[in-house]
Amino acid sequence: MRFDDVISELGEFGRYQKRLYFLLCIVAVPDAMNTLGPIFTLLVPDHRCAVPGLDNDTYQSQGSWHDDLVNRSIPWSDSDEAYSKCRLYKTDDHLTNETRKCDRWVYEKDPFRETFVTDEDLVCDRFSLRTYSNMIQMSGVLVGALVLAPLSDINRLYALKGMELVGPSKRKYAGIVIEIFWCIGIFLHTGLAFGIREWRYLQVAISAGSVLLFSYWWLVPESPRWLINKGRLEEASDVIKKAAKVNKVTLSEKVSSLQEIELDGQGEKIWHMFTTPTLIIRSGIIFFNWLVASMTYYGLSLNVGSLSGDIFVNNALSATVELSSYIFCILALDVVGRKRLQIFSNLLGGVACVCTMFPVIFGGPKWINVVLALVGRFGASAAFAVIYIYSAELFPTVMRNSGMGVSSVCARIGGILAPFVGDLGSVLEGDIAVALPLIVFGGLCVTAGLLDLLLPETLNRKLPDTVEDAKNFGRSVELKISKHFSSVRLQYSLNRKSSKNVYELEQIGASGKKEKMSNGHINPTFTDIDLNE
Repeated sequence: MRFDDVISELGEFGRYQKRLYFLLCIVAVPDAMNTLGPIFTLLVPDHRCAVPGLDNDTYQSQGSWHDDLVNRSIPWSDSDEAYSKCRLYKTDDHLTNETRKCDRWVYEKDPFRETFVTDEDLVCDRFSLRTYSNMIQMSGVLVGALVLAPLSDINRLYALKGMELVGPSKRKYAGIVIEIFWCIGIFLHTGLAFGIREWRYLQVAISAGSVLLFSYWWLVPESPRWLINKGRLEEASDVIKKAAKVNKVTLSEKVSSLQEIELDGQGEKIWHMFTTPTLIIRSGIIFFNWLVASMTYYGLSLNVGSLSGDIFVNNALSATVELSSYIFCILALDVVGRKRLQIFSNLLGGVACVCTMFPVIFGGPKWINVVLALVGRFGASAAFAVIYIYSAELFPTVMRNSGMGVSSVCARIGGILAPFVGDLGSVLEGDIAVALPLIVFGGLCVTAGLLDLLLPETLNRKLPDTVEDAKNFGRSVELKISKHFSSVRLQYSLNRKSSKNVYELEQIGASGKKEKMSNGHINPTFTDIDLNE
């Protein structure tokens, strides 16, 4: 008996699971605000070099005398249509047009009176420190994932695993619905930033909600799956019985006592997925998708401040687009399948980002880049949501946990790289500075989408349990049976260890109607087919 059999009898998504899942979804709200906090706290406002000797210099004009001083002290940049951000004339008459680096700056006070960038002057030669700041934050997420992985083996409560009590048929929804709460966090973050225009107080405000999560120590029960894994069957049984009481179901004695229970995800290691070319390619594509999805998502999110227009409107629009992508995934996931949806999401986001080069080349209006960036955000968000479900179904049962763990590490690496790609525009001037990061993100998404063509579909398929199943997953044989059917398509997975064939037949009769048969429901017409050949 597997743990999923326990969930089936308990109820795949009963009242108990809904209550627990809602509590864990709330975690996504402050998580989004803290993760995407740099959008506002590390915003780089319009700025220029300060006029030498003018202690009360401001970015806004103080009159004609002030304008004259600025014109005599600071070069004008035609590409940026603004005064130089990093250079000063060496002399006031600037007859030779020789310049030098400036060491003091003045900043636009709208939309924020202060940001961390303006406090520490992270501009010009110090701009890379802003990139490193974003990188350090994402590195912290990676370190947290690596630290909490073994920590969760001590006690799953610390890791807050939210879907272990959700049945298999509901996990795809549980994996996406939590992202809706993430979007709620983005909306709240935007509202707080609009009302609090000083980065220190804003950071305190978005961090305050995380303090409430300490109450989860008492609210969230221990994971029964983890308890079973540690041999603490009595404690696991107590959790299961409590869930059954809330769900108002009666458990069988076998399930109630958890006798003969066995866990998924044990027996083989992740490196066994690298034993054949097929599995090496498939695993590599999965990991690359995680890296690209994370890099593109966080890169586009943190790059909102560089787009033209109001940053609050742009961030709210981005959150709206992201929310719509998750709703779209929920509706389309079981209609078009995982593979097609993943390919579509990657290509849509990638092509939209790459197309940002055309307004730059042909001089189009800046709002086109904003629209294309939003479409890219839609594709990246959808791809991130789908790959979570898709890869969990592609990894065989015996290594699903470890496979998802490696995928998560790849996502964190993508998040670390995102600030570097997002800040590529800082080395250039003009509109191409905005388009370059989007072009890089777009190219990676298109590459990931094309590689996804090599992956098998998992929708309505018997998922692989062992590495041997994974090797044969997605293979098919075309047979012709002239007596009763025009054609028969055989989808199978051969488990040589147990000499048991797991297969699915799709028969197409003369009328063109398709009927599926699997796991012993085989028409006698096919009893002489040798599946081992």
